[in-house]
Amino acid sequence: MTSQNSALVPVVNIPPDPTGPVYRPRHFYYDGQLFEDPGPEYSPQDILNFLAATYPELRNGTWTQRTLPDGSEEITFHKVTGEKGAAVTVAQLLQALDTVQPRRIAAFALTQQITTLVATEQLTPETMLAMGPEIEAALKEAERLSTSGGRITGQILAIPASPHNRVPLGF
Repeated sequence: MTSQNSALVPVVNIPPDPTGPVYRPRHFYYDGQLFEDPGPEYSPQDILNFLAATYPELRNGTWTQRTLPDGSEEITFHKVTGEKGAAVTVAQLLQALDTVQPRRIAAFALTQQITTLVATEQLTPETMLAMGPEIEAALKEAERLSTSGGRITGQILAIPASPHNRVPLGF
């Protein structure tokens, strides 16, 4: 059974339009490295986005472009410095910090207590044995606080930088 629409269509090679835009070779640079031009179908922004996967500092990056004497284009990518959490105002931060209540950490109190016992020569094996459950609880609390602090630090480091017109202090 043959189909009526299965006629062969001749393939015709159409030469490029000589009046169309001339493709100029491009050279992409970042941090002193040359990157190969993947082709005219990719804009500098496409290539910047691709490189940002390997170089995260380029996520908010920009580029400069110039024509070289041989007619090729040189495109150089630049990172843009930013500040983490720039969307949070000072007033909002102060308001949030104002709600934080200080908490006495058991390990610090226990350290002070043991230091006092040592200074007054009252620390004995029996005293240490009696303090065992309190010491264990303080160690568990310290471990939990350490894990929490690491998690919070990781979340802060994951906040994307936002472009800023100046280099932040301590950068």
